[in-house]
Amino acid sequence: MRELLRGLLDLALPPICGRCEGAVLRGEALCRRCDRALPRTEGDAPPLPGLAACVAALAYEGEVLRWIRRFKYPLPGIYGLDPAAMSVARSFVREAAARVPGPPPQLLVPVPLHPRRL
Repeated sequence: MRELLRGLLDLALPPICGRCEGAVLRGEALCRRCDRALPRTEGDAPPLPGLAACVAALAYEGEVLRWIRRFKYPLPGIYGLDPAAMSVARSFVREAAARVPGPPPQLLVPVPLHPRRL
């Protein structure tokens, strides 16, 4: 039943790329061309004391920086409802989580806002 509802939703509102509005595969946030344009990291940093691993799938620069800011600091009111930013941020988290050595992480902890931003 769930697949049928998803199929109907995709028919009424086809999934589109959050960047170029081109076609995407179901469950993806960006099309392949836009995804390949993102700056990937080469290796992971050595873990800090108390951490099992420290991974980053994408470099925090350029378009990645803009997507994260768009997700983290939404516009006020109805303009802040930004499903593209949420979807892209989710894809960034999945990609980073896939690089964690060993079993998948049980918990992801965000970097907290500065008290003035909060």
